[in-house]
Amino acid sequence: MIVIIRSLETLRKRNYGLDIARIAAMCGVVVLHILGRGGVLTELKPLQASYVTSWWLEILAYGSVNVFAILSGILGADSKKKSSYRALELLSVVLLYSVVITVLFYIFSPDLIGGKKGLIFALFPILTKTYWYITDYIPLALLQPYINKWLKFLTNEQLQKLCFVFIAVISMVPSVTRRDLFAVNAGYSFVWLVMCYFFGAYIKRVDFFAKIKHVKIISVVVFFACSLVLLGGNVLEYKLIEQWGYMIAYDSPLMLLMAVCVIIFMNSEKEISSGKALVVLSSTAFDTYLLHAHPLVFDNLFKSGFTWIAGLPTVAIPFTVIGCVALIYLAAFVVARIRIFLYDKLKVKKLLQLIAKPIDKLIYPASMD
Repeated sequence: MIVIIRSLETLRKRNYGLDIARIAAMCGVVVLHILGRGGVLTELKPLQASYVTSWWLEILAYGSVNVFAILSGILGADSKKKSSYRALELLSVVLLYSVVITVLFYIFSPDLIGGKKGLIFALFPILTKTYWYITDYIPLALLQPYINKWLKFLTNEQLQKLCFVFIAVISMVPSVTRRDLFAVNAGYSFVWLVMCYFFGAYIKRVDFFAKIKHVKIISVVVFFACSLVLLGGNVLEYKLIEQWGYMIAYDSPLMLLMAVCVIIFMNSEKEISSGKALVVLSSTAFDTYLLHAHPLVFDNLFKSGFTWIAGLPTVAIPFTVIGCVALIYLAAFVVARIRIFLYDKLKVKKLLQLIAKPIDKLIYPASMD
């Protein structure tokens, strides 16, 4: 999850741009799910105004996952912690929401669960990679101390060249050739998250964007220019060979660049009156993902649940999608705050820390200190 910090010496000063970037990224993820799983894009006829508009909105939101992934590198690269606590916390939240959602469906719509097999998948969605980001992030979180140890031994030049190789080999070549040569799976993979982690670590260490004049204005121009290149290129491709989707993927170099532009624009160390509210909102971003992307919700409520948006006037589509995103985020925020309150009262953090201790002794040698 990413932020470019002008002073990279310490994180003692809160960078509220990070919180804004995290909130915006999660809203972007919900946009993708509404347009995709929600059935909006499939309901529209190719190349009509509403189709192109909806796809442009999709492209604008597509880099959201990359924002989260790069942020993990920017925030985590200097971390000296070697603990499995974060992974355990995520797993506990996944289990809690899975149990609650499954029970609610069992009470009100048991036929939607799908028998014993469906029940198992609903209780343990990580087994089906429904929460693919969490599934692939867990090993990254556990390996973070080892990755950071390696990063310390790399000079700026070495890290720069390593990132260049990563981007060229894992992003550019597969995107241009349309061949998944290295099992990146269009960015839905542990490999892609690791690459973004290294990229985030490099951005934080070098901070070369701070030297560019009018960098925020440039980031906005580049962001929208990339989106229009992707949109225009796909419109042209569809007219020629009736194919759509070229370089519209997480592992696309243009999507990676757009994610960086978002981070540059959002970056801010200024104190703002709404700072505390932003921190609270951003702290529930992953809860929003876990709640609306649970398989029972995703396959029964989200699936084709927003096709009605396709029938709206073209101008109304973006505003309606944004409105739906706001309502979903707000609803998830309320549930998340209840969850956080219960975790605090039940002292779940202390319990998870106790569980983490023997795991940490097992996977992290004392020599890493």
